[in-house]
Amino acid sequence: MQTSPSLIEIYNMEKHYIKNKLYNTSVLRVVDGISFSISKGETFSLIGESGCGKSTLGRIIGKLLVPTTGKVLFEGRDITKLVRKKDKKLQKDIQYVDKEASFKWNKRSTIFKMLEKVLETHEMCSNTNGHCLISHLLNSMGLAHIAYHPIQGLTPGERQLVNIACALVLQPKLVILDDPLSGLDLSVQSQVLNILSHIKKKRAITYLFISDNLNASYYISDQVAVMYKGRIVEKGTVSQIYEEPIHPYTQALMSTVPSIYKRERIILKGAPPSSSCPSNGCPFYKRCPFAQEACKSRQPLLREIRSGQFVSCHLYA
Repeated sequence: MQTSPSLIEIYNMEKHYIKNKLYNTSVLRVVDGISFSISKGETFSLIGESGCGKSTLGRIIGKLLVPTTGKVLFEGRDITKLVRKKDKKLQKDIQYVDKEASFKWNKRSTIFKMLEKVLETHEMCSNTNGHCLISHLLNSMGLAHIAYHPIQGLTPGERQLVNIACALVLQPKLVILDDPLSGLDLSVQSQVLNILSHIKKKRAITYLFISDNLNASYYISDQVAVMYKGRIVEKGTVSQIYEEPIHPYTQALMSTVPSIYKRERIILKGAPPSSSCPSNGCPFYKRCPFAQEACKSRQPLLREIRSGQFVSCHLYA
């Protein structure tokens, strides 16, 4: 099967923070040397425990954070040093959705008016065409019946759908969904996922889905990357990662979703190391039941172990 061309490519991405700027005593390596690409029209998920760096990586790709080092190519164009606010095409083509957007809304505005404002900001609202675009989107997302309701009366699920609609109305090429199901009950989560899948089938759109909701990622993803302490430890198709995980951390992570990964629950000992105390070795070695001497001193490379499945582990070096 022929693969689609890459929409976005990430090369050796790093993001560091100085914990004590006065004495420069502590460097937090939140993202630590990550490379991958996302093909046009696919859903690529970043999963892992809270604090693994996946949201920071998403914000870098969305041009909301500047990386310490690394490169981002979008449709072959180097956008690493571009300023998002100064590039209207980039603002339109790459949309970032998180759960915080609703706090910035005018609560008295209606959904339709707010989407009109989004189009006006990006000079895309040409009366009839803009109204048709909004109406069609609201219909496809099941929001048409509340199009003229004030924002303040919406349920949490409806607010999140409006968050997503504000991104989709611009007809972007890439939508970054950062923890879009947080705080929603299971039935509403299913509704949001179904709508996202429906929109994807109708449009040539690409998703970067960032979440620690493993069931949701399994449902919506084509490709999955597992992050641990700022690094990707395993990457592959959704079936490879969820049904045939190779890395010891991925196996432990997948054992928490027995409906998918039908094996005994794996309990990891100890706690993840601090990002401010990086080592040259594997960040997982203190918790790994298969740790070797090499794990303490050398960082394992991300290697292709099976066709399309990449693993960073000395067991498979």
